[in-house]
Amino acid sequence: MLEEIYRQSAEGFAKGLTRFSRDREAAMDAVQQAFLQGLLHRERLESLEGGQLRAWLYTAAKNALIDQKRRQTRLLNMEIDAELPAPAEDIEDRLLLSGLMETLSDEQREIVQMRYFAGFNASEIGRAMDLPAATVRTKLRAALTRMKNEMNKE
Repeated sequence: MLEEIYRQSAEGFAKGLTRFSRDREAAMDAVQQAFLQGLLHRERLESLEGGQLRAWLYTAAKNALIDQKRRQTRLLNMEIDAELPAPAEDIEDRLLLSGLMETLSDEQREIVQMRYFAGFNASEIGRAMDLPAATVRTKLRAALTRMKNEMNKE
């Protein structure tokens, strides 16, 4: 039944989401993600009738699109913040933080930046880096411990 709804509705969902987002590619990705969720939750969705299932899938696609746009906005804000000059009163703190960040591996630095500067949670970072959320939390804890130890050395 899900495959049939995909054949009948995917293009319509994508058109509706494209009007909503003005981004055809993002809309198509969101539709694909919604149908993938549908496949993963197939047992629960079998009890829904055709119209209810279509509504569930469209809502899942719309939510996926919104989440995707939020992540893009956070990343853009992170890039913009990195380019802005530091306020005068924060120069010492920023220099200290910059030095501490240099002690981290590239992966740890990226996790710390995504968590504390872009506002991603462990699950979002894990999806972006193809890591389990628990691994992200472990790596973040190790990075913070390393930074704390480096700070205590000084």
